[in-house]
Amino acid sequence: PGKNGRSVVSIIWVPGSETTPERLLSAGLHREITEWDVQTLEPIETATSGGGAIWSLAMSKDNSTLFCACDDGSLRILSLEGGVGSLMYKGSIQVEQSRLLSVAVGSEPGTVFAGGSESRISKWSVTSKTNEGNMMVE
Repeated sequence: PGKNGRSVVSIIWVPGSETTPERLLSAGLHREITEWDVQTLEPIETATSGGGAIWSLAMSKDNSTLFCACDDGSLRILSLEGGVGSLMYKGSIQVEQSRLLSVAVGSEPGTVFAGGSESRISKWSVTSKTNEGNMMVE
């Protein structure tokens, strides 16, 4: 499985439930998010980020939304609500002018944190796509 010359920079395991199967997603510098069949280890679906290389992935608390920290400084948002094999683009948030390196989902619903090469961690509202605060890292 997979292709030569591709790196995996981030991987997300989505646990299953009584009504939904477990899911495995990966991303890397090749600009794509791949969903894998956990039984056959073959790719099921691939989506491009639209923001260049992907440095980090994070999953919403309800396992319905995937956040991708991208090379162009944007946070790309994908919906997983369509079930296995469904990676639907929902939008993006332009966080920085340079590379985003990490993303984490906050404890408050609809909140994400992003960190980038500008030595800043930003708190964002996903629904309004507004910055709610910044801190500089030294």
